[in-house]
Amino acid sequence: MKPEAADLIDAHAGGGSGDSPGQVAASSWIEVIARGRFAAVILVLFCAVLFVPGIAEIPVLDRDEGRFVQATTQMLDSGDFVNIRFQDEARHQKPVGIYWLQSASVALFGGPEAAQIWAYRLVSVVGATLGVLFTWLAGRVLFNPTIAFAGAALMAASVVLVGEAHIAKTDAALFAAITGMQACLARLYVDGRAGNRGPLLVALGFWLALGVGILLKGPIAPMVGGLTLVSLLIMDRSWSLLTALRPLWGVSLMLVIVAPWFIAIQIETAGAFASGSLGRDFLDKLLGAGIATHQMPPGYFLLLVGITLWPASLFLWPALAAGVRSRAGLSLRFCLAWLVLPWLAFELAPSKLPHYTLPLYPALALLIAWAALGAGGRYLHRWWAWGLYGLWGVGTVAAAIAIVIVPGSVGGTWLDGIAPALVMVAGAGLTLWALWRRRHTHAVAGMLVTALSLPLLASITAPALDNLWVTRAVSAQVAAIDDGAPMPIVSAGFHEPSLVFRLGTDTVLGNGDQAARFLADMPNGLALIESREMPAFLAAVDALALEPVAVGRAEGLNYSKGDRVEITLFRLHGGE
Repeated sequence: MKPEAADLIDAHAGGGSGDSPGQVAASSWIEVIARGRFAAVILVLFCAVLFVPGIAEIPVLDRDEGRFVQATTQMLDSGDFVNIRFQDEARHQKPVGIYWLQSASVALFGGPEAAQIWAYRLVSVVGATLGVLFTWLAGRVLFNPTIAFAGAALMAASVVLVGEAHIAKTDAALFAAITGMQACLARLYVDGRAGNRGPLLVALGFWLALGVGILLKGPIAPMVGGLTLVSLLIMDRSWSLLTALRPLWGVSLMLVIVAPWFIAIQIETAGAFASGSLGRDFLDKLLGAGIATHQMPPGYFLLLVGITLWPASLFLWPALAAGVRSRAGLSLRFCLAWLVLPWLAFELAPSKLPHYTLPLYPALALLIAWAALGAGGRYLHRWWAWGLYGLWGVGTVAAAIAIVIVPGSVGGTWLDGIAPALVMVAGAGLTLWALWRRRHTHAVAGMLVTALSLPLLASITAPALDNLWVTRAVSAQVAAIDDGAPMPIVSAGFHEPSLVFRLGTDTVLGNGDQAARFLADMPNGLALIESREMPAFLAAVDALALEPVAVGRAEGLNYSKGDRVEITLFRLHGGE
């Protein structure tokens, strides 16, 4: 037998339930679902349960989401689908892909005048769901249907993906593009090791996904795909995978996708986009130049993965240990190639946010599913692993307690957190009990039940935290005094992008002195004065002999800065 075929058979072997023989019949539910005709449909429904609750209830987040949705609104209002702007400021940090996708979604649901925030977030819901399906497809190529289904479900259940699915920005869509790209690469890799070149359509799928990824977030997709490919070429000492990608056809397809907009934006901005996106954004993040925030030392993502991959992180370290020891297998080799060099690249970059490594998580989820339900199960019961399981259980219970206690300090009550906390504790208890009994399929089910606490958090707990949603409170005050006549608005001191999105593109952001002059020029206007700008505002209105009247007040926590804010709404006497 050829080594390639031996590797392939070895990688696909041992993909059963992971339970002892006497427990298989009682624990085969996942195999029945995974090998059934509706496995993909069930995954989509599970994603809907996790991702949809809360997308309409959670107010617009600051700051990235507020900037993205406002730029999309302006794109639709202006009809300019090349240049990206936030009010009068050019946004040269990211390419145009996400704005096009959000514009299509919003236009489908009535345009920016009628659409609510959920219409913008729907792109992230769809992106996260597609990424889960691509994880499933990659798992079917690399392992077997059972491991593929479990890995995809655990990927869907992760904290970081559920979170990104609820935010209208780039990362959930990028996750889909990169996971689709990697699924195509996995198919070509497996076919190549079995002596086949692989289908042309799969190769073109790789380049199509790569092009979409570039339009979404520039160099990230090429970095992940390129480092995975380099790792495989080095490990296999063969160029066959590179030729299977049909680079001549593929690069041409990628350029057809990417080049038109890049040429158009370069002409439109006289070259400013390239210097802004590649220079001030990507290279600054890569080198740490001029970045005052988000800087973390190497190892940050490794320390954080226990939280961001929760609840599947229960098996993370035993699964990685098993994967490294069994790395001669083709499937595990691909997963490690997907992980190691790209992860190292993210760790070495100075700028770090928790979601940056999300495109690598499908490889982790599949490794965890393989460890739980396949040949790696024997590594789950090492003595040191039980210490990690204990930490996972303690951490989960602590999180549940915090979910009950914290809402009371930020505008909610303990009742707002009780439902997700109970689900979290019950699911964790089921998971650890099943693990103690060595019923791994039940442990996987327990983790999926535990994750059902996340949509409850998004739909019940988070919207009730009134003190966090300052823009929502201000918008309610504005709506209460709106008499239907045009009412220009200026905000002094509180400049969050969500405010512009909620109150309109023409909202003026300034200081106290500018707000007073604004009212002098706009007698029917409204001034929102944050307490730190109040002295300057009062001094200016005295100097201008104005008579402003307080018509509303809002307060809360500006979580982007960590500061408490008090905002008073003023109109001129006679302008009410």
